[in-house]
Amino acid sequence: MLFPIMKYLERALPPWIAKAEPLIAAWERHLQFTSAKDFIQKELCGNGDYEISGVTASLMFFHPQRLFFYYNQESKVLDLLIGAASSIPGQKTQKFANWEYTALRLLSSPLRMKMLYALRGKTLSAQEIITETGEKLLMSTVTRDLYNMREAHILYVEYRGNRRYYSINYDTLDLLISHLDYLRLGQNDLPAESPEED
Repeated sequence: MLFPIMKYLERALPPWIAKAEPLIAAWERHLQFTSAKDFIQKELCGNGDYEISGVTASLMFFHPQRLFFYYNQESKVLDLLIGAASSIPGQKTQKFANWEYTALRLLSSPLRMKMLYALRGKTLSAQEIITETGEKLLMSTVTRDLYNMREAHILYVEYRGNRRYYSINYDTLDLLISHLDYLRLGQNDLPAESPEED
């Protein structure tokens, strides 16, 4: 069943690979001046406290606007998966990135704002966030909202054993505020983007 699909992709992907070549070169230049730990923390909003022996990077065509990473604890190798349509961090733009629209929509929820308020200056698990809010919340609802806010770069996630702990990504909030100021003041130039578009 997979063989026909593989043969089709073999013919279909080369034009897209050719279009992605400038992006590949731009990412190579960017990664030359970015440490792996900084990349995890700033662009992937994850905990960068890993012992890294090597880094690999591959382009993705099935999730073209997303960034992923996988850390192999045995080999200590960090694998970066970069969407072929993702933009380079630090590029200036006069429009909101897709992740910013998502972030603003998520921040419009009073419940999510209560969750962020509970996280001010803290790193908490989902259960601790529920306790801090004082609300009767379903764990499934909270974990879904935390996942969505992490995907929108609003939160950092840190793994301690089998449990996830969350903290606020203040760089994202600062960037959203600066872009909203751009709309309010009618400025011509936006500040450089910091978190990466998913």
